[in-house]
Amino acid sequence: MNDLERNHPRTNSRPPAPTTLIAAALLIVAYGLGVLAFELLAQFLSRNEFAFPSFRSIVRFLGLAFLGWGLTQCSAVAWWVALILAAVWCVLGAFGLSTLLFLVIQNSEALFQRLNLFFVAMNTLLLFAAALLLLTPSARRACHR
Repeated sequence: MNDLERNHPRTNSRPPAPTTLIAAALLIVAYGLGVLAFELLAQFLSRNEFAFPSFRSIVRFLGLAFLGWGLTQCSAVAWWVALILAAVWCVLGAFGLSTLLFLVIQNSEALFQRLNLFFVAMNTLLLFAAALLLLTPSARRACHR
């Protein structure tokens, strides 16, 4: 092995991330995109002229994109943060689903409540799937070397 091969970044790096870890990262980023899309839809339905996502949802998306990047790099810290956030947001999503389901049953004409119910259900499923993928043996092994 000559000096050029020894100093090449590919020879000293970790092996590539398993597909379960990449899929979990994509699901987490998809959740962030869903937050942005729902906020745009909510502002559009409220007849706001300048429908633009709030600073909070943009920061959430950027943070989740950074977390997804950390997962693709097999970072143990990113794995723990992603697992904890996905678990907490799944629990909160389950409570939100039960509340929204009650509201939709009480007032069946509320379009926004139906859209909100769909949004919370989809995001809860995305995060639940991401948490399950993070708990697979290949994902754990890749992040805890």
